[in-house]
Amino acid sequence: MKRSLIIEACWLFFWSPSAALAHGGLQQSTDVVFRSDGTPIVETTYGLLTLDDQNNWTWVCEEISGTESAWQFALSQNNRWLLTGIDRAMWSDDGCEWTDVNGDLLGRYVTAIEPDPNNASVFWAVTASGAAENGLFHSQNDGESFELVQTFGEGARLRDVKVHPEGTQWVVGWRDDLPWLWSSSNGQDWTEIPLTEDSYSVSILAIDPNDSTSAWLKLITADGDRIIHAQLDTTPQTVLETPNSIDTLVVLPESGHILLGGRDVGLYRSTDKGLTWTGPHSAPDPGCLEIKEEYLYICGSNWTDGAALLKTPLSESSPDEWNWVPVLSFGEVRSVLECDSESLTYLYCEPLWETVVLEGGFDREIDTGGSDPLDTGLTDEPHCSCASSQRKRGAWPLLPMMLWLIHRRTRRVA
Repeated sequence: MKRSLIIEACWLFFWSPSAALAHGGLQQSTDVVFRSDGTPIVETTYGLLTLDDQNNWTWVCEEISGTESAWQFALSQNNRWLLTGIDRAMWSDDGCEWTDVNGDLLGRYVTAIEPDPNNASVFWAVTASGAAENGLFHSQNDGESFELVQTFGEGARLRDVKVHPEGTQWVVGWRDDLPWLWSSSNGQDWTEIPLTEDSYSVSILAIDPNDSTSAWLKLITADGDRIIHAQLDTTPQTVLETPNSIDTLVVLPESGHILLGGRDVGLYRSTDKGLTWTGPHSAPDPGCLEIKEEYLYICGSNWTDGAALLKTPLSESSPDEWNWVPVLSFGEVRSVLECDSESLTYLYCEPLWETVVLEGGFDREIDTGGSDPLDTGLTDEPHCSCASSQRKRGAWPLLPMMLWLIHRRTRRVA
């Protein structure tokens, strides 16, 4: 086992001098949420990135949640942060001071959190704990406490939840060694539908903003990914099967066009509700797709697309014609979020800065000038040439991280 870890680390070390590693994996953006003023908070494989008051990108490490991988993040309309780990959930109003969540969610493994689209003080969550009863949990005080409001049978382990603005709720999970879909238009009466037996993972990629009875699911099978269109009280229909990984899907408002894709497959579009698809289109490789007001945001690859987050105006024209404007590149991350020295963010994250961020190739001494990355007057070029700056530094700054990774993972195996 130790030998395989050393081989793995050496391969990563010599593989790409322009790619930075986080906790042993490639640094990538995975999702983006937005504050009430439109400011993004970007979820990455090494924590959360957000803008400070001077429009500089700062970092909040995921270790606050008690884990480096199985963590969930959500943001309410009141700008309250909710961060969960395997058996811990906390809320914060500033990203610095964190308070433990109370109520029925305490000590459970949260697999998904969803802010209510209509009530700024409401969160929804589902769990997949091994011992405690799992179900759908509801918070009416902006995440400070949760109560169990719906269960889905003995032994159910839930994976995802989505809530439509018109009130329809969608939940997926496992029971009796099968994936299931549960849906309700009123939160009281639930319809349950078993999904195909040959899958071993299930999630909700998106709900249709134009149709409260429509949702898009992803099943992972031994042969690849299967995209399913589900509607209330009807049998879900498979619309796409691919051996590649589909990371994201979004239904555009008004036009109803569907975009889906992944980092390994590129961006595809359907204008007929999934019957036919075009692509891959000329675009960043999507790790996420999110809509905010009149813009479509995409989680690009910082190392091949030149930015980790980009945006383009919503359009019905061909995706090949869209102009993607950079919003964030990892090289712009300047510091841990400025917090009091007694805060959890400072105590957890500041000691990790040099290991996770600086050894990844970033330099906190570079002056960004406090420019606004959300300004629509940005040029088409990335803010900085991250790839070129990484090559100048070379791969050697990654060596301490590789040695630390070998020690850490070997200790876990032992």
